[in-house]
Amino acid sequence: MQALFVTVICRSDNHVQFYNKYGIKNINQNDTEAIEYFAAHADIVFDAVGGELAETILNHMPDLSEFVSYGLLSGTFFQPKKRLPKVHWFHIRHYLNLISQDQWLKMFDDIWSILDASDVNTANLFEFYDWQEAIKTYRQPHRNNKPLLTFV
Repeated sequence: MQALFVTVICRSDNHVQFYNKYGIKNINQNDTEAIEYFAAHADIVFDAVGGELAETILNHMPDLSEFVSYGLLSGTFFQPKKRLPKVHWFHIRHYLNLISQDQWLKMFDDIWSILDASDVNTANLFEFYDWQEAIKTYRQPHRNNKPLLTFV
């Protein structure tokens, strides 16, 4: 199966140029009408937020579509209100206890090299003792990077 189009729900407009570069339609997370419209036409949804947003999307998706939950960035769990569309749960914490520490460290090493080669968000590394500066950077509006703490 090949995607005909991709739509992203975002918190702010600071990534619009990136989405436009790749032909990705973006809608603001507060535009409930647009979210409901795109959900009603989705074959598959990947959700990292959970909570009320996930419930809104699920309540408007066609029964034959699929919903993949891979995070709860809202900090709020959600409960599907109906049997369909089918919900797939993929939360890394459910799988890490099934593999050894060496295996998951290797997987993360592989992932970091892929992320480094992409033009998605770049990492802004901070020494652990500089955690306050990392938080200050995180709170900057229109930030286009991810502050990460290093423990070396």
